[in-house]
Amino acid sequence: MLSQETITQQVRAIVTEVGRTDPGTVTGTARLTDDLGFDSLQLIQLAVALEERFAIDEVEETAMFDIVTVGDVEELVGKLAGDGA
Repeated sequence: MLSQETITQQVRAIVTEVGRTDPGTVTGTARLTDDLGFDSLQLIQLAVALEERFAIDEVEETAMFDIVTVGDVEELVGKLAGDGA
């Protein structure tokens, strides 16, 4: 089982890579679309990257559209990776 700190670090690294953004702007309260400029394609790319990195069966694409902040992503991964990783 991954620690929450590990999940946080890895999720933020993935968000930085997919969003091609400055790592300093990727915080738990940063909003994916409003603050980091993610579009719908990048949200799907983020879901795929999370599935691959954390060996999660499937992140529902609709769930990605309900996520607002990086912290929401970390929480989702914590739940899903806790069940499967």
